[in-house]
Amino acid sequence: GALWQGKGYNTSLTGGARLEAYGFEVTVKPQVSFSQNREFELMTSVTSSPYGYYQSGIDLPQRFGDDSLKTFDWGDTEIRWSWRTLTFGAGFQSPWLGPAWLNPMLGSNNAPSYPKIDAGLRRTAVHLPWLGWYVGDIEGRIWLGRLSESDYFDSNPDNNYRLLTAMSASFAPSFIPGLTLGVNRIFITGLHFG
Repeated sequence: GALWQGKGYNTSLTGGARLEAYGFEVTVKPQVSFSQNREFELMTSVTSSPYGYYQSGIDLPQRFGDDSLKTFDWGDTEIRWSWRTLTFGAGFQSPWLGPAWLNPMLGSNNAPSYPKIDAGLRRTAVHLPWLGWYVGDIEGRIWLGRLSESDYFDSNPDNNYRLLTAMSASFAPSFIPGLTLGVNRIFITGLHFG
């Protein structure tokens, strides 16, 4: 989540509530965190901040400033409405998509949440017409989200936000239990205001 696990003492607390009625699901699950953020030796940054990354083009701070950090994050807070297999949501809940070498780059909760809206199909059983044979389950979702740049990347205010456009679709065949085939696609483009 939003916890920066820097040097020293780190802690994160979360709690929440969920209400389901009339096709709506309201989840409130924020996170508060604290990081002592003690000093350690940094590699030479290629950004305008001494805390930025040591390779260009990546917004991955080595350290978040000199002071301790107190953070509030909306975490898995969201509102969702579903009708049969259709679902529509708005909030901050983090999608989990795909494996990766260092971090699940396609989506996970390894960073602060971001605001998003989505629409899709919940996991749905598929039966062949006329025969009634169960062939498996399908699931799909598309979403739009707004990503924010850290304070340690660059000093250009024109590129502080990015639009994340994504889709995910999967099929779990009934004849191979435990197998799920999926396809994911994510686009990140700049947002300019003014």
